[in-house]
Amino acid sequence: MKDRKNATPHTDADLQELYTQTAPQHLSKRSNARSEFSTRGSGDIFDQKTMGMSEGPVLPPEVPLKEKLKASMPSLHWLRHYDRSKSLRVDIIAGMVISFMVIPQGMAYGMLAGMPVEYGLYSSLLPPLIYMFFGTAAHLSLGTNAPISILVADSVTAAISTETDCSDDVNSADCERILNATLVLCILCGLFYLIFWMLRFSIIVSFVPDPVLAGFTTGASVIIITSNMKHALGITTVRGQLWEIWGSIFENLGNINWAAFAFFVVSYMTIMGLKEVNKKYKEKLAVPIPEQLVVLVVCTLIVAFSGVDVPKVRDIPEGLYTPKLPNFDDVGVLIQPALICSIITYILTVNVTKALGNNYGYEIDADQEFIANAICALVGGVL
Repeated sequence: MKDRKNATPHTDADLQELYTQTAPQHLSKRSNARSEFSTRGSGDIFDQKTMGMSEGPVLPPEVPLKEKLKASMPSLHWLRHYDRSKSLRVDIIAGMVISFMVIPQGMAYGMLAGMPVEYGLYSSLLPPLIYMFFGTAAHLSLGTNAPISILVADSVTAAISTETDCSDDVNSADCERILNATLVLCILCGLFYLIFWMLRFSIIVSFVPDPVLAGFTTGASVIIITSNMKHALGITTVRGQLWEIWGSIFENLGNINWAAFAFFVVSYMTIMGLKEVNKKYKEKLAVPIPEQLVVLVVCTLIVAFSGVDVPKVRDIPEGLYTPKLPNFDDVGVLIQPALICSIITYILTVNVTKALGNNYGYEIDADQEFIANAICALVGGVL
């Protein structure tokens, strides 16, 4: 694996653009970067005749425990070859930017998932650390993202037949059940990842048509825009189908909070403008301008010191979530949604990691990604 040179954090829009540019190449390739010990699974059979022995199949030699450990933890390999003089500085900068950005992003994704905003922060703490040890993409910070947050929200509300969520009212009657069902869904996804890994289902990525992924991400984008319009305009909308939400938006246009709308427009234009600056002066800038961080800091300072009237998130509880096993009463109705979530999440994650690998010149082990995602999901369902 090459050094993590010029590593920069990627937003959902950046990763989607990168995936769109590289999809035709990486979807047509089969992952061939597995080391010898990772490809010689217990199900492989060697032909004795080609090995100069008597005919008939035999099991491969036992793989040493040390090699198995190396295969399951790619970090043991790349850490030994990590060039601190070239990569440490940019990695520290990228990590700092991501750590700042994950605060508003985590809260936003928590709201998209129908959860209290602090749960978006909880789910952003451990997955990046776990993926660093078990994942194979050097430039991926695994955590919450918009399409999966929406998928989780829809899966949970449909499975337990509720029309409310916890993003606006944490004291609602259904909130406790929603929180519990989401944690169970997370654990089930982790178990499905392990089953897929044992069955070597990574080949499914090769058979997913690119238009299917494009359609899913486009549909998710429409839902994301719709769900965030009430925050951009500073209004209240009803919950329901897409057309019902847009109808509610148009009905409440007379109640627009113009200060909130101004923040939305200026923030969006600033981010797009700084992206163009980064592209135009890429060779001249020692480090790309962190456009999201700039907007975050400036807007936070303006709201904090000007007293401008814009909607704000509620107070975040102090401390961390106490680890505990959820109640599994709803496990039966969550199995099918968990299966769908695990498949879609894996396909999206692996295709993004392959796009990053193609862009930066290293290979991705699709089977190992099952392990990384499984551990992240299982830990996330408890912590």
